[in-house]
Amino acid sequence: MALSPVSYIAPNYRDYQGWWLKAYFASTTTPKAMSLDASGDIEVAKLQLNVDGFIVSAGGAIIIPFIDGPYDAYLFRTEALADANDTTGAIRVADNITAASGGGGGGGTQTIIINNVQVRQQIVLEEAQTVVEFSSISADTANVFINGPGIDDARLNLTTDYILRTDLNEKSIQLLSTYPVGTVLSAYSLSSFASGDNDDVNTAGNKIEIIAHRGFLTSFPQNTMLAFTSAIDRGASSLECDVQITLDGFPVVFHDETVNAITNGTGTIASLNLAQVQELIIDEVAGTAYSGARIPTFAELLSYCKSAGIKLYPEIKRYRTQNDISIMIDAVVAAKMNNQTFFSSFSLSDVQFFKSVNRNILCGLLGSTIVETEYQTLINTLAELGNSSIVWNYTGLLNVPAIVQYARLRGVDVQAYTVNDNTDAKNLMRIGVYKIITDRKLEVV
Repeated sequence: MALSPVSYIAPNYRDYQGWWLKAYFASTTTPKAMSLDASGDIEVAKLQLNVDGFIVSAGGAIIIPFIDGPYDAYLFRTEALADANDTTGAIRVADNITAASGGGGGGGTQTIIINNVQVRQQIVLEEAQTVVEFSSISADTANVFINGPGIDDARLNLTTDYILRTDLNEKSIQLLSTYPVGTVLSAYSLSSFASGDNDDVNTAGNKIEIIAHRGFLTSFPQNTMLAFTSAIDRGASSLECDVQITLDGFPVVFHDETVNAITNGTGTIASLNLAQVQELIIDEVAGTAYSGARIPTFAELLSYCKSAGIKLYPEIKRYRTQNDISIMIDAVVAAKMNNQTFFSSFSLSDVQFFKSVNRNILCGLLGSTIVETEYQTLINTLAELGNSSIVWNYTGLLNVPAIVQYARLRGVDVQAYTVNDNTDAKNLMRIGVYKIITDRKLEVV
């Protein structure tokens, strides 16, 4: 069979890394072989995106060579679903598409419309060359993407990677590098892509949120106003804290089970009244200029966040009885922080109780499981509760990006904890996670 590379692009496909692509002869369930290269030497029945298939980070383009002829294509969440041709929950990405081969010298060309985004033209280099002629490209209307032997995910920059030649009526480009035989050059409408710098992490309009864990706890005494205000001064977008209830029913910001390890006192928060808690001295600052730092009340932190326009992510840590969660909710309502406060708990029961009291304030489930049946069940439960999120251990999300994809499909938000490495943060952003909980300032924005 003749071969012709086909490219398609749609918004947010970067969120489906790890999913499986499978093509079928049009309007049938007969699998259609796909080629991993333009020569057709390697044929497969299915491709795993960003493993076998090439995904362009800017805009989420997927570039895969297909055998000629009409085809339908679906994205499947798991390999098992692809093998079973089970399209329940699958995403149809091609509908009776024909890839027309042809053209001389420059290779096959075609125009394909998928999800209302036009692939203007595509050329496969048949010889190593630096001048390539296009029939439909201009500096104002197209970007060029490249894929080929030894070439990583890349987009040619209109001003630094090639020069548009005017001597050929602006129909060719002068590449500033020589690319090998088999390289695929694909021209797309410039408007297809999100604006912004073409860096190695393209968020396509999603704002990265750096959430300071206990107020960047590696820099200042954790869960103190000193830590919180300093974290914001150092560039944090939002704050994370822990909330417990005192013996006399006041919510305060504290993490540990007892006060023994980091203060001059002893006992649990639940065994001390508010006055006793406020008298405690934080060991780390005792005798220093910061000795005035104390365990803050939840109301104090809410007031600061309200005045500064900052989002707050409290974890429900400990209480006398589950009914005390209502006290935490009341504090948020009193501070008029309903839309800026996002609770979480490791206990699904706590999340369910929270939602029984107030369905409008977001509440998330902390967890780490990567077992498919387990995370799907939890996400389904959260989706039914509404206005919920998963707050997941970041290594699990990186190892199993399908967790992120499934949560997105079910309308459940995703946060990652505790991410202290810039590379890990960038990799999370690549799989669609933009809320990063960290102990330190990250250089990822």
